[in-house]
Amino acid sequence: MTATRRTLAGLCLAALLAGCLSRAPEEAPFTPPSPQVRIELRDVLDAPEPGSIEAADAEGKRYRLAARPLLDTGDVLGARKETDIHGMPVVLLRFSADAGARLQRDTQSRLGRQVAFVVDGQVVMAPNVAGPFGDSVMITGLAGQEGQQALFERITRSGAH
Repeated sequence: MTATRRTLAGLCLAALLAGCLSRAPEEAPFTPPSPQVRIELRDVLDAPEPGSIEAADAEGKRYRLAARPLLDTGDVLGARKETDIHGMPVVLLRFSADAGARLQRDTQSRLGRQVAFVVDGQVVMAPNVAGPFGDSVMITGLAGQEGQQALFERITRSGAH
C-alpha cells in the first residue's frame, strides 16, 4: 500500500469514527415565562376550605383548589417543547433550584393526592402524585402538537407580538 493510499485510508477511517462518535445535538434552551402569565401548582381539595378557589379545565371539569399555591410563576425558569418516551408532545417546565427542592419535599408528602397545574386560571393538568417531583415537570395529555404549541405560547407569550 502506498503512502498516499495509507493516508487516504486513515482519513476515511478517522471520518467514519468521527461520525460514530459525534454527540447528539444539544437540547433546545428553555424559554422564560412571560411576565404576564400566571402559572401555579395547587392542591386539589375534596371540600371547600377558607380561601379556596375554583378553576376549570378546557373541557369544563371544575376543580376546588387550595388557597395558597405550592409554586407560582416566579419559581418557573422556563418552558420547552419536547416529546415523552412514547413520542407524545409535552411541555417541560423547569423550576429554580429552591423551588425544585420545595416541590420535591411537598410532593413527597402528597403521594396519592391530586395537584393541579394552572395557567392563567385554567387547569391544564391535574395528576395524582405518584412520586416526588423535582426541578422539572412534564405537562402531558395535550391535544397533539397543536395543544403543545398553544400551551407553550400561553406560557411564554411567544406567539404574541
